[in-house]
Amino acid sequence: PSKWLSRRAVRVGTGVALTLRDISDSKAHEEELLQLAHRDVLTGLPNRLWLHRYLPTAIRRARRAHKQLAVLFVDLDHFKTVNDTLGHDVGDDLLKQVTEQLRATLRASDHMVRLGGDEFLVVIEKVDDPEIIDALALKIIGSLNQYVARKETPLNMVSASIGISLYPRD
Repeated sequence: PSKWLSRRAVRVGTGVALTLRDISDSKAHEEELLQLAHRDVLTGLPNRLWLHRYLPTAIRRARRAHKQLAVLFVDLDHFKTVNDTLGHDVGDDLLKQVTEQLRATLRASDHMVRLGGDEFLVVIEKVDDPEIIDALALKIIGSLNQYVARKETPLNMVSASIGISLYPRD
């Protein structure tokens, strides 16, 4: 069954000629390209381009609901050392592991973005109490540091730092 059809009607004399064409494959390809443009290839997370489209809308929602919106900037400390000493394959593997650890720490409603390199952003909507965000940041740092420390490789040289901005305060 076709999901997408293109139709064209042309008047022919006293009648109408109707042409239907299945464009499902073309639409699926278009959707795949859109997904690729908005996703980080390594981690599968939304990327910077996705964030630029999403964040203004999230801010408008927060303004209308009279709620706060939190943005947490997560940076892996000493990540360059991993890439420089152990290679980019090990660094890529670490980024995938960090992504999974972050996913396990956050709620399903929170949005996580890979900005590039070793930088991630977490967007949390409908914030009632800023202290909850501080606690979440500490939980993320503890979770990542604990995860990396469990690994019996030189990856334990990496830790995390988090910067926090709250809309509308910041």
